[in-house]
Amino acid sequence: MCEGGDMYDIFDSYMTKTSDEDQNSNSTSDAISSSDEAKCKHFWVAVNEDSKVLGCVGVIMSTYNSSETAIYHSANESGDSLAPHDVCELVRMSVSEDARGLGVGTKLYKVLEDFAREKGMKRIVLSTLEDMLQAVGLYKKLGFRLMMKSDVDMNFYRHAVEEQGLEPEPVVVVHYGLDI
Repeated sequence: MCEGGDMYDIFDSYMTKTSDEDQNSNSTSDAISSSDEAKCKHFWVAVNEDSKVLGCVGVIMSTYNSSETAIYHSANESGDSLAPHDVCELVRMSVSEDARGLGVGTKLYKVLEDFAREKGMKRIVLSTLEDMLQAVGLYKKLGFRLMMKSDVDMNFYRHAVEEQGLEPEPVVVVHYGLDI
């Protein structure tokens, strides 16, 4: 069971409330629909005719630091640098094993891209582990380009890994972007 983080409350993490819902909210943290944070956030789940989950994907405003040159200051197609409010982040993309190769990931992405474009986004970015070869292959097929690589600080995970009797191994995260 997930006890925290964005998947603990998908609605709160990914859905934008209407102005009526904002006015009826008891929490100031819920009233964010007019902020940049809520400008582009949503979550989709693909199901088949039997309501079996085939995959999911979410989108949020970019969480990259605004000084991250590779994300914002690399020129887009028009030659301009981008501001954080122009960039959204693809998150939580997952396709069940038995649905892979059927176009589910591509369809989920296309829905996300259309949504991001409607919200005025100019670039979609994502991060994934370098060794997730199927995911990397899909992102490249969709037109994403490698923007940067970063190493994960394994000291953050050391306790959990050692608790399982394993030795921490270096992990590389790859960051991709696509101008829309």
